[in-house]
Amino acid sequence: MKIYLYNRKDIKVFQNSQPLKINYKNGREYVEPQVDEQGRFEVEFVKKSEFSGGLWFIKALLFWIIGIMGFFTPKYAKCNHSLDCKVSGVDGNVPLNVSFIHPNPKYGVCAGVKLKEEGYLVEGAEYILDKKSCARKKFYSFLSGIARLAVIVLAVVLIIKAIIG
Repeated sequence: MKIYLYNRKDIKVFQNSQPLKINYKNGREYVEPQVDEQGRFEVEFVKKSEFSGGLWFIKALLFWIIGIMGFFTPKYAKCNHSLDCKVSGVDGNVPLNVSFIHPNPKYGVCAGVKLKEEGYLVEGAEYILDKKSCARKKFYSFLSGIARLAVIVLAVVLIIKAIIG
């Protein structure tokens, strides 16, 4: 069985708490979950913000330093929504097409997963705004700005002292 994924971006796919390998064919992403003897399967689609983990501050600080004050690190996602969706059903030897609708960062709960085929059980197909992650991202942005300013001022002061003597 193949599950085709449309507009997946940073969503991870799991089965039995194990990540599934994302395959590519003709520019399309798909996964092949294992199906039991009765033809049943269950797949999870998960998206979490970078700021929702337990060691978020250490990771952010490390990448801020390695990326030279964060200038050369990839931008964090604007969206701080989380998704924890389960799709289960019986394999009818027909490929399943799953579309992901990515939310607007301004809104709370919104639809996230849409199936083109019917007859599958979908649980938790909504994005939920992670308020803790939003607050952590604002805190990080504030501290990053202050730290950049402090490093620049310190560099200017050291340059002036070196020139003046």
